[in-house]
Amino acid sequence: MWKIILESLFHRLIQLEYNIYKTDMQNTVQMDPRLELMSQRVIKSILRPTIQSNADVTALNIDNEARKFPPCMRHLHLVLRKKHRLSHYARFYYSLFLKDCGMNLDNAIAYWRDEYSKPHICESGCTHKWQNNEKKFIYSIRHLYGLEGARVKYGSPNCQTIFVRYNSPFVLSN
Repeated sequence: MWKIILESLFHRLIQLEYNIYKTDMQNTVQMDPRLELMSQRVIKSILRPTIQSNADVTALNIDNEARKFPPCMRHLHLVLRKKHRLSHYARFYYSLFLKDCGMNLDNAIAYWRDEYSKPHICESGCTHKWQNNEKKFIYSIRHLYGLEGARVKYGSPNCQTIFVRYNSPFVLSN
């Protein structure tokens, strides 16, 4: 019982210290004009509109095009290429991003088929294989393109939305 109480107190103390540190850092940035200017420039460069719907992203040229992606999506691309799997939300957002970049349905299916047919190196417990779940994957991709289910036209969230929701653009890649 004492162990649980001490662990709880320790976690609470860490959370309080983190909140104080975060507030202090924000105040430091706001008080120093050099840091404030740099912070504004970084935020503008990361959170600016990044999707060009006139791009022609395909399963064949995606590695070249990924160099132009915003940091959060470029990171997901690299994780997918390395581990051949993404978590559910990472796959959801990345698929929508690719759709908004101009990747057509056939290329999206080919791209995901190629990645999910490879052996995975994934610690998150993701064991989905294209071969075992092909219909499910195709349905999901078609659903994101508004061709299945409720036929909703989904759009990808911008970097700011992902950052605000998850407090980090890279949290999706676990």
